[in-house]
Amino acid sequence: MKIPRRWHDWSKLKKTGRGYTRRELTVVELLREVARRRPPKSFLNIGFHDYQDVRNRWWIDICRANNIDWHILEVYPPNVDNFLAEAPASDHHRITCGNLLDLGRIYQRTFDVILHWHGPEHLRREDFLTCLPQLLEHSRLVTILGCPDGEEEQGQAYGNPYEEHLSFWRREELESLGFTVQAVRDKAPGHLTAYRLHPDLA
Repeated sequence: MKIPRRWHDWSKLKKTGRGYTRRELTVVELLREVARRRPPKSFLNIGFHDYQDVRNRWWIDICRANNIDWHILEVYPPNVDNFLAEAPASDHHRITCGNLLDLGRIYQRTFDVILHWHGPEHLRREDFLTCLPQLLEHSRLVTILGCPDGEEEQGQAYGNPYEEHLSFWRREELESLGFTVQAVRDKAPGHLTAYRLHPDLA
């Protein structure tokens, strides 16, 4: 798998050598491992904002470098509007406005990779547990989660009510759900990257 250097982000380039944060690198290495077994052809990212900020496009850069068909499910309409205003017109079909809780109704297809990056904490615990089976069913190779390690309070941000943190997760809780978990101790409270491989790939 090709992992492009991100020369436009010098601070990350200095820290990690490729321009990705330590958190992002956990996904980079996981995607490399998955690709050794079966190169992914499709990718769904849950939640996205500010396309004009290159720091948010790290996974898009990887998809583009590897000809992976990428898509976004975003619940907040102004974030969808921002994408349509800032992204190339040729990519406008890639974003869908909708709620993760309706994933099965929105997508009548599966994806090789599903990334819910800093997403679980924005759902009530019972809602996340309700939609988790849909996430796993729609993933052909791997489902990846990213969230704070434990409690991190956050209210609404930039007028977006979906940015509020509604639940908190610990490593052992995600492991009890069948995920392999890697902790990143970069800043308090820390970060968890959790993934579940499809049984055919495990």
